[in-house]
Amino acid sequence: MARSRLVLPLLILALAWPALARALEPWEAGPLSWRLSGYVKSFSSLTQGGDQYRAFELTDRESFWDNTTRARLRGKMMFGDVLAIESHYELVNTYGDTNRLRHKAEEQYGASPFGEQIVDELFPDIALPRYFDLEHEIVDDESERLVHRLDRLFLRAYLGPWDFTIGRATLTWGPGRFWNPTDYFAAFSPTEIDKEEKPGIDIAHARVAVNEYVTAEAAAAPVREGAHDIDEHGSAAAGRMIVRGLQADWGLSGGWLYDRSVIGLDADATVGDAGVRAALTRTTVEGVPHEAFYRAMVNADYAFAYNWNPYLLVEYHYNGLGESDPDDYLALAEKPEFVNAYRRGEISNLGQQYVGALFMLQPHALVTVTDTAIVNLLDASVFNGLVVSWSALESLDVQLGAQHTLGGVPSEFGGLENPLTGEDIMTPDVYYAYLKFYY
Repeated sequence: MARSRLVLPLLILALAWPALARALEPWEAGPLSWRLSGYVKSFSSLTQGGDQYRAFELTDRESFWDNTTRARLRGKMMFGDVLAIESHYELVNTYGDTNRLRHKAEEQYGASPFGEQIVDELFPDIALPRYFDLEHEIVDDESERLVHRLDRLFLRAYLGPWDFTIGRATLTWGPGRFWNPTDYFAAFSPTEIDKEEKPGIDIAHARVAVNEYVTAEAAAAPVREGAHDIDEHGSAAAGRMIVRGLQADWGLSGGWLYDRSVIGLDADATVGDAGVRAALTRTTVEGVPHEAFYRAMVNADYAFAYNWNPYLLVEYHYNGLGESDPDDYLALAEKPEFVNAYRRGEISNLGQQYVGALFMLQPHALVTVTDTAIVNLLDASVFNGLVVSWSALESLDVQLGAQHTLGGVPSEFGGLENPLTGEDIMTPDVYYAYLKFYY
């Protein structure tokens, strides 16, 4: 009961941040300045298809409603042009059928030998490797979960050609759009709906502009071991150099990433009026001797000078950590080269060869229609996502979307076979509405 009484005040506080932000307009006092901004996002979804839940005797229903409301407050304090401190506080409330089913699965299978594995497979959650625990769960009852966290908290210094960052921040490398092999830290899934902000990781990062053609940077991402120690072997450290020339950015990167060593090349170029990009990585994994795994990406995009501003992006991806035969997908759960990276969110696909395409139209200055298709070339399954976006107000965006999948069983987007019963577990379709209010 006490937890329930706490939910309403916290949600009211989250929704009140826009008014507080307007009251605290950006101001400057000599070399000191302050900025406050943020957003409130509400994501409501209808999932059609419950084979995965029925297979484990959790429910016979076919339709599931869920809502996630996310409120983020971003603060930035700048001391002249030399020093900046930035923090992002986030309050996240999830409510609906998925939370109810998760609790039921924990009660039903929690005491069984493989109970934890069953719950993790039914309700997967990316576990980013971090040093600090900056998240706290306020409520977790049958239908509702409320957490708050600091997703950014970092200090950044600008010293001539150098800049240094330490704390919880984001770092994005590589030119990929759907797949980004040389983005080593918290890369997005190709089917992610909201790619506005990456989750923060705990890093120490340095970048230097050697000259107008060359930039070099290095990053270390520690992982906690025990109460306060750093897991020196299980942490990450990587570097990257960018050389600009021939109308392109050429990148060389590599390092040790938690349990594997990676070296990568990428390029981001302009050919005529089109953008062309490519990336290639070679990975060796601890505990998997005498074997190297390759990932590659090539894409091109073009904005057409026609009515409705059509835009097209096409991208090819090779994933050497996946399997070419869909009958072997379930066996990936036993392979450390795949499962460790999958749990960290570094890779998101089971197969080896993919093509993704994004086509966008703007029939009105305030309306955008985007269709995304991803095809697994070897098992012939398809993911399709259609989104209509409307800028209803200067600070309010509305999205309506649908995600459909096609394919046989077994296939990545079509569905897999239950290894215990032999029943087909089809991939569900999702319909959603997304409201975003910025302040």
